[in-house]
Amino acid sequence: MKRLSSMLVLLVLLALLAAPSVGAHPMKPLTASDHDIEVNCGGGFWEYDLEGDFSGTAEAYIDFPTVRFPGKTEHWTETMEIAMDGGGTVTIESKGVYNMNSQHTPKSEFKFRTNGVVTDATAPWEHLIGARALGSGYTTHTQVCDPTAEPIGGEFTLRLN
Repeated sequence: MKRLSSMLVLLVLLALLAAPSVGAHPMKPLTASDHDIEVNCGGGFWEYDLEGDFSGTAEAYIDFPTVRFPGKTEHWTETMEIAMDGGGTVTIESKGVYNMNSQHTPKSEFKFRTNGVVTDATAPWEHLIGARALGSGYTTHTQVCDPTAEPIGGEFTLRLN
């Protein structure tokens, strides 16, 4: 009986040592925004100058064969490459939806969202690989790369966690 209770105490101690610490916390979400998004028509990408918990220049390349237009929405997949200020890069693969029916006055904003994951990163950002990447924003209109339309404007926020 004494031997059984000694084994039981030993097993409980091993289980406690193997369990993760109660104080362990997931990564704090990192958020950055651009308040004046741009479209690079010649290069075929959206460009964001991100500032916030991290800073850098992001280029989002839409995979045009995946674009589809069910109803009054646009769905796409994209690869976003972020050149971080101070060094390093982060690559995000995501899917997005653009609501072309979200126009409202007085701003006439068209909302979009992206949902993806960090698939690659270089030092010192490797710890972000596997993190969720959630983007949201709006544009002032939908005439992207139309030379007769006024330049597109809008905002974008990216959250990594």
